[in-house]
Amino acid sequence: MLAHQQAYVRAVGRDCAALDIPFILELLVYPFPGEAAHHADYAEDAAKQAALVLESVRHFAAPEFGVDLFKLECPVPTAVLPAPEDAAGCDRLRSEALPFLRALSELTTRAARPADLTGPGLADIAKESDFVASIAPRCT
Repeated sequence: MLAHQQAYVRAVGRDCAALDIPFILELLVYPFPGEAAHHADYAEDAAKQAALVLESVRHFAAPEFGVDLFKLECPVPTAVLPAPEDAAGCDRLRSEALPFLRALSELTTRAARPADLTGPGLADIAKESDFVASIAPRCT
C-alpha cells in the first residue's frame, strides 16, 4: 500500500468521525504500475488472491483509519466461480471459501469492525458450517 493512499484513508476517517457519519471503505486489490498485470482501467485481476484481500482488511482495520464498514470485492476471480447448476463445483467452492470467511471474521472481530457478509451463496454456506452458522444472522 502506498503512503498517499494510507494518508487519504486516514483523512477520510477523521472527517467521517468529525461529522459523525459512518466510513464505508471499499477496497479493490489491483496490480501497481510496473507489475505485469497492470492496466489503466479497472478490470478484475484473473490472478488475484484472497490473501491480498485479507491483508488489505488487516491493514485498514487499524483504529487509525477509522473505518466503520468494509465493502470487499470477491476474493477470487469471478471467472472461476461455478455455475449455480454445477452442484459439485458449488460444494467445492463452499469448502474453499470457509478458511477465507474464518480469517475475515477473526480480523474484523479483533479490530472491533462489522463483519456483515452478503452476496450470492453466503446464506447457503452458513447453513452448512458450524463456524459460518454462528454468523448466519448477518449473512444474506
